[in-house]
Amino acid sequence: LCNEAGSAGGTVCNKTSGQCICKVNTDGLQCNTCRFGTFGLDSRNPTGCLDCICMGITKECTSAGIKLTSILYQLSMKTSTGVV
Repeated sequence: LCNEAGSAGGTVCNKTSGQCICKVNTDGLQCNTCRFGTFGLDSRNPTGCLDCICMGITKECTSAGIKLTSILYQLSMKTSTGVV
């Protein structure tokens, strides 16, 4: 079976070779690996994997596993006329 995250053709593969139709940045018989210079296989990504952005230092990269979140704070200031 083809990897749904990396396959451009769903789960259908070539009946003779077993090769799936891979998205641009995915590779392998089942499209289950990222091509060199890419990382982070994800079904929501139209190319399958993200391009490495390593400032030209390297083309080998992996996900740091860090999730970005935002926290909102409500600030108030005391003034001579009250709280703002």
